[in-house]
Amino acid sequence: MEWKWNQGITPDGKMIAFPMDTGPTALFYRSDLFEQAGLPSDPEKVSASIRTWNDYMAAGEQLQQKFGSRSFLADNIVNVYNQVLAQHTNLYFKPDGSYIGNQSPDIRLGWKTAVDFHKKHLLANADGWTPEWNASVNNGKIASFVGLSG
Repeated sequence: MEWKWNQGITPDGKMIAFPMDTGPTALFYRSDLFEQAGLPSDPEKVSASIRTWNDYMAAGEQLQQKFGSRSFLADNIVNVYNQVLAQHTNLYFKPDGSYIGNQSPDIRLGWKTAVDFHKKHLLANADGWTPEWNASVNNGKIASFVGLSG
């Protein structure tokens, strides 16, 4: 992806950073928890039933009804915010470098979605890729997360 490579190159053509996280993402989920909560657990059925952030929130509410505070839909508010932003292009700056973050509907959507997840108590509040996060995924406190698939 040329756009990603260009983020690590200075205006005079020197590479100062190596891009990462350029692949597609996927929803990773605990099929056992989804099944116990009465949600689809087969990958094709999960994909068909969770097409939007609202669908994902509804799945989280169903998990919450089954498990209460023992299991949460997603790991943390930052990851929800970042994943919503990753689906959009009008974020913080225009190509000319001018700041548009305070006007961007995409930023507002990311913020609103992340806050909605928080208000609905769908987040385990585990910082990503920490020992606590790993344990939370293993013990079922985190039922799903969005991450790199390749």
